[in-house]
Amino acid sequence: MRQLIAFACFALIACGEPPSGSPLADAGPPPGPEISFKCPAEAPTISNGTAAWPFAKGADGADRSVHFLVPNTDPDTKLGVVYSWHGIGQDLDSWLADTRIDNDQPDFPFIVVSPHDTGMEPGNDPAGLYWDMFYSAPGDGNLEAALFETTLACLIKDFEIDTTRLYSVGFSGGAVITNLLTARYPDIFAATAPFSGAWFSDPVQEAMVDPSGVGADFFPGLGVDWNDLGAGKQTVLLTHGGAEDTYGLAGVEVISFENASRAAIAYLNDNGRNVIDCPHTAGHQPHPNIWVPDLVGFLKAHPWHQASPYADAMPEPYASAGCTFHAAR
Repeated sequence: MRQLIAFACFALIACGEPPSGSPLADAGPPPGPEISFKCPAEAPTISNGTAAWPFAKGADGADRSVHFLVPNTDPDTKLGVVYSWHGIGQDLDSWLADTRIDNDQPDFPFIVVSPHDTGMEPGNDPAGLYWDMFYSAPGDGNLEAALFETTLACLIKDFEIDTTRLYSVGFSGGAVITNLLTARYPDIFAATAPFSGAWFSDPVQEAMVDPSGVGADFFPGLGVDWNDLGAGKQTVLLTHGGAEDTYGLAGVEVISFENASRAAIAYLNDNGRNVIDCPHTAGHQPHPNIWVPDLVGFLKAHPWHQASPYADAMPEPYASAGCTFHAAR
């Protein structure tokens, strides 16, 4: 093998620089995903702070609140975008306080988009659970999809956006929305981090909803239905909190995020995604040993369509937190 490598090196030296247009000359990182979303003509110019966003209204018909955390950089700086979705029943202000991010590192500046939920309930038409999470397929009227598409399109209009640096993170219901968007737009995100979430594009996880069947007595006919997960190359960071990592409503268990996250490993691997699995036993909360700066480090290490550097050696604190790498199949 060493002789072959040496011969190849010698051949390159002898032949000179590869001609322009050759595979060797043009090799480099992929250019990023194609994005054709439209920014509404009447959209406000995005700036740092919370804005009323009228293009994906809440269940009460009011404009949604969306917080944009914009780094203080030169106007021509290429910026990544991180979507950050709060948990069920959590208000936006507390989520922002708990997830304050250093987003202006010179080698990884990015905008953080943190939407407030829709306030939807299972009895609404359409039904939801704080978020529009039950039903999703390309071309429908899903409110989170509308918010995502319009905000991203307007960010691309207002800023220099690096489309190889698009990410989504969330906890609980926010993790479900991260997964919904990944299923709906399978090759946009470079990496995602759903903490205690589920994938309702997976029939195995879909069947985990309302395991007792009691919930169907309250809301007959209510279910979940997403489009199938298409091809993509993300690395997905999962955390889940053991037997107590569940969500219930009116005394009925809706889903075990522990069971769903465990099922998600094989599901994502079989669909071309790497998984970094980080189990813990602290119940329904983010991993107690993985903090926001660690999450930023994970995102920074995973640009679009690039191999994960965590495959060969898990860095700290992920190694000591018990995380394991599961390669895409």
